[in-house]
Order: sequence, then structure tokens, then C-alpha cells
Amino acid sequence: MKRNMELVLAILSAIEADEMATGGGSVVSLDLPGYSREEVLYHVRLLRDAELIEIEESEKAKNDLKWKSLRLTWKGHEFLSLSGRDGDLWNRVKKQAWETGTSSFEILKNKLIELAMRIFLNI
Repeated sequence: MKRNMELVLAILSAIEADEMATGGGSVVSLDLPGYSREEVLYHVRLLRDAELIEIEESEKAKNDLKWKSLRLTWKGHEFLSLSGRDGDLWNRVKKQAWETGTSSFEILKNKLIELAMRIFLNI
């Protein structure tokens, strides 16, 4: 299965928006329209591997996309902030990535940082 950065952002945004996603044992659901259960599970695990989220996975999660413990890490919050909640920064970097055929997470993140710095410094 290929990594889908749109799904990555959708998952991070859904976790951030869910007031129960504090990692404190509340059940958090990630039923995202337009994505299969397998796609969401795969990407949640990728996000865990990248240390953008922390999860406590159970057998039940594999069936109904609910986790007892799920939260963004500092890195997850930072990436979501960088991407721009209005989508503007992300769309600009995504366009550059599409044109150059780049899909590396680190390169995309660095481009987001570069663009954010230019905006911040008004360059």
C-alpha cells in the first residue's frame, strides 16, 4: 500500500479535533469517509512509526477503527501546524512535490518549514 499524505493530514486533523484524543484512555474513533479501514489502519501505524502519534492498539481497533488511547505527539502537532490548518501551505508544497515527483516526508516537512519561515520573515 502506498503512503497517502492527504490521509496522513486527515488523520492528524481528526485526532487534533477530537477532544477525547488525549491518550487518557478515552475511546477515539477514526472513521474517515472516503478511506477504507485498511488504509486508515496502515496510515495510523505509519504515523506511530514516525512518532507523530501515540496509540495503544487492541484487537478491537483492527475491526472498528477505535483506539483506547490515541493522541498527537509534539512532532505531530508541529507537522500539523506547519501544514497550515487552512491548507494553504500544504497545497503550495504539495504542488511543488507533484511537479518534482518528491514524496519524502522529510523533504515535504523541510519545504513546509522553509515556506513558513519565508512567510514569517516576510521574504
